[in-house]
Amino acid sequence: MIFAYVGITLGLVIGVFALYLLIVAVMPGFSVPAQPLRGGERSDEDRQARLAVPKKEVSFQSKGTAHHAWLYLPEPRSHPVPCIVMAHGLGGTKDAGLESYAVCFRDAGFAVLAFDYRHLGSSGGAPRQLVWIPYQLEDYAAAVDYARGLAEVDAERIALWGTSLSGGHVIVTAARDPRIGVRWRNAPGWTAGRPRSKPWNKVESGSSSSWCRTPSATSSGHSSDSPRT
Repeated sequence: MIFAYVGITLGLVIGVFALYLLIVAVMPGFSVPAQPLRGGERSDEDRQARLAVPKKEVSFQSKGTAHHAWLYLPEPRSHPVPCIVMAHGLGGTKDAGLESYAVCFRDAGFAVLAFDYRHLGSSGGAPRQLVWIPYQLEDYAAAVDYARGLAEVDAERIALWGTSLSGGHVIVTAARDPRIGVRWRNAPGWTAGRPRSKPWNKVESGSSSSWCRTPSATSSGHSSDSPRT
């Protein structure tokens, strides 16, 4: 009998907590005090390294929330170029490793738009650190719309790149948007019962192509759905 009461009590506690999370996700300001954005503490070396990579700081809106993004543009360019839209995985932000990929693609002739989801990183939204997949899918779609409106970008040559959780986001976003030309996912994959790894990704821009070594090249169990030639 005691175990039954304990089980019922635990079930109620878990149920109430799950209901609370649902309410906060649907109505973020329900019971959460204001949480102003604070700049992260970074060393001078980190700041200088980030400033050394040419990029534009841009922003776009999604459901009334401002999103902060970095725009990388290849040089020189004489016409609009394909653009890769990317964001991080579970709780990740664009400054947590995405720049290495963005620079690789930029050097291959692509524009790259790397953004933070709402509630995370430098983007707006409260409460902070909220990961809610429906919101993040909206954010990806908004980022694609923003990229298509850029004068430097060929609106009919948009690709998506995702890692970890966002590897699923790019699949859903591409399925919803038939104009998406390519989607990459960098996420755990298994073949014949073994982890598979592809250390090289071949990316193409127009008639030229280049080989890009990415940070995942030495990470066992990660693969990339890159175009194959």
